[in-house]
Amino acid sequence: MPEFQDYNRLVNRAQPHWDRVDAIINEMRSIKAETADGRRAKVSVLLNCVMPREWLKADDKAEWEIKEARELLFELVGGEPSEQLRQQFTTALGSMIA
Repeated sequence: MPEFQDYNRLVNRAQPHWDRVDAIINEMRSIKAETADGRRAKVSVLLNCVMPREWLKADDKAEWEIKEARELLFELVGGEPSEQLRQQFTTALGSMIA
């Protein structure tokens, strides 16, 4: 089927990007997060690159489990970096993700 062939072509074209993302995440994993900023950076990578798209929904659109898990992650980050992460999910970012 032409549609399936086109789908495979697109998947194959995107694969180098995802291979690079995987390599960068593996490199990041070897760096210990010793500060709140370092933990914030790792949580940001988790939410934006690893977790499914539903994790990016604003708090008013996200399911309870996602909101609770994010709050626990933000608590682990702590301080001002935690507040910066929280602000991303109040409504602005999530309103772009339907």
